[in-house]
Amino acid sequence: MSLKSAHTGKVGKAFKNARILRSMTVEEVAHQTLISAEYIKAIESGDYAVFPARMFAVQYFKKYAKQSDSIPIIVGGDMNSPSHLDWGKKTKKIHKGLIVPWYSTKVFEDLGFKDSFREENPNPIKYPGVTWDHKERDDSKRIDYVFYKGRNLKTIESKTYMQFINEDIKINSKIFKYPSDHGIVVTTFK
Repeated sequence: MSLKSAHTGKVGKAFKNARILRSMTVEEVAHQTLISAEYIKAIESGDYAVFPARMFAVQYFKKYAKQSDSIPIIVGGDMNSPSHLDWGKKTKKIHKGLIVPWYSTKVFEDLGFKDSFREENPNPIKYPGVTWDHKERDDSKRIDYVFYKGRNLKTIESKTYMQFINEDIKINSKIFKYPSDHGIVVTTFK
């Protein structure tokens, strides 16, 4: 049975990139963290089938993330999932009374990553940060993110831009046809 998904693959890619930035082999990480090379490969590929349970896999991610603290990690992309930070007590009125701990963003928070947009724009009602919508129906959500982790990283600004595919969008005083069905998050770090 495969437990691989777009979400687990993106998380795994972040860890693989951190390992590569440190010029470490899978075997070196396995030795340092006392996690088997098989499990490291599973984490990096995003396929959790080798683990007895999903929570077991998350424990290995936590241990692996601690090894990456000395090197800043920035993970950006389309999670195709709303954020747990946007579906809490303060926003339940706009979400039909629901509070949802969306796993794909919660797992990053649990691993010590910060959501750059929410760091700079903490009020999800005032700053929804929409990166997905549909022309024919109200379906606006924030499903694209820039997560970061690192002692020396600090956000200065984070904005979202949303436009429908092939329509004009203006970013940094430049107008161009928007090439995607998703919006983008632009974060400036110092």
